[in-house]
This record gives sequence, C-alpha cells and structure tokens, in this order.
Amino acid sequence: NYREIILAFLEKNRIISKVFCEDKTIFLVPSLLKPDNNKLIDQLTDKLCKTQIALVFEFQYTSVVATLYQHTVAAALGVWQPAELEGNCLLFESVAAFVLDKDLVGILKINENKLEILIVLLSDVEQPFLQKAGDAFRRFVVKCINQEFINMKEMQSSNESFYMKFRCTHDSHKPYGSHKLKEI
Repeated sequence: NYREIILAFLEKNRIISKVFCEDKTIFLVPSLLKPDNNKLIDQLTDKLCKTQIALVFEFQYTSVVATLYQHTVAAALGVWQPAELEGNCLLFESVAAFVLDKDLVGILKINENKLEILIVLLSDVEQPFLQKAGDAFRRFVVKCINQEFINMKEMQSSNESFYMKFRCTHDSHKPYGSHKLKEI
C-alpha cells in the first residue's frame, strides 16, 4: 500500500511524527506547529519546581536551529507524550513540553537561536528515579542533534558543530533565566 510506504518514509526522515492519543493514531508535522503561547509555558515553569540550570546547545550556524528543533520534536513524540496544561497541548513553533514521567516534564525550546532543555518537576516530592528520566531526555536530545549533524555531513561536506553550555534558571533571573551562558 502506497500510504504506508509514504508514511514510513516521512517518519524515517522525521518530517512527520506518529502520536498515539487515547485510542487513535495521529500524524503530526512539527514544521506546521502553532505559534508559541508564552503564557502557558510561563505558567508551567513559574509555579512549579524546575532545575536550577538549563542545558543550552549553541551552534556555529544558527540556520540549523529550526530544523534541529523540528526533527528533535518529531523524534521525541515517538517516545514521550506531549504535555498538556489546562487542556492545551504544549507543542508550539519554538517550544515543546513532553511528559517524561508522571511527575516530570521535559521542555525543549528555541531561545535566542539556541536549543535549550529545561526539566520541570510537577510535584513537591523529589524522587531519585526522576533524575534518570531527566537524564534520559538530555541524552535523547544530544543523540538527535548528533544524528542530524551526521545526516547533514553526508549530504554536504560541512563542519558545522555545536557547543553545550548552561544557563542559570534561579528565581532571581526571572522570567527566562540568566543571559550569561557558561561553557561545560
């Protein structure tokens, strides 16, 4: 059947992503996500406990950021459900939130032409196994970025690279964390 072949091709190249919602399967095109709703994301990160630092991926060429974000979101949707707040799905053009565990949400966002990861704890009780879920999300994003660079190098001989840095997200840096990035 041609439909299955085309869907498999689009999934393999991370153009679309299969999302399981309740009892049906939906295909999502990350490049066609709705514009950001900063109020919802701020509501999620302001009222709940978040990690003290955000991991930031800075790229030599900013032109790759949107593509990396879209492909990483498409891949992540194959692993984690999108988070919801007040009945709204938290998948937008430049920010996406995923339920990593029943008490943990991972946020991937484009911030100043950089990709950024932030982990939000949904309950007051910090449980040791939640660190593993947050670390798995970080490793997954790094793996997706590395894979995309491998694919780019196969198509063209470029030496694009990225650097991992961190940003302090302490409450004193409201609302979006420190503007200074520190190298890892």
